[in-house]
Amino acid sequence: MCASESGENCEWFFRCCIRAAVKLHETPLFSDRGSGILAALKTLSVGTLRYCTRHILNNIRDEFKGRCPPDIKNVLYRVQGAQSIEEYDSIIKKSSSTSALSKESCKLQKTCENLRFLQ
Repeated sequence: MCASESGENCEWFFRCCIRAAVKLHETPLFSDRGSGILAALKTLSVGTLRYCTRHILNNIRDEFKGRCPPDIKNVLYRVQGAQSIEEYDSIIKKSSSTSALSKESCKLQKTCENLRFLQ
């Protein structure tokens, strides 16, 4: 739709949506944490932003090339589906004692814990 996902292009796109009567403040928006989208949403103060679990999973797999435990996908989907901070923390704590977020993968555990602050 745009030449690049710059803040300017994303802001233009969202302004077009608003002019077309799309109610962004009532629509959850899913993002891959691209800087252009984030900048545009911050500037316009619209929508409820959530991060796409599939993109997060792909980013984790890229960052930890071959070192991700097989159950990381299940853990990540449970973490992303948490309905409260308490549930989120409980899932992380439980997963820390299993293979998905074991002590050998502290950096991976920290990455998943940080998702809480991105929602």
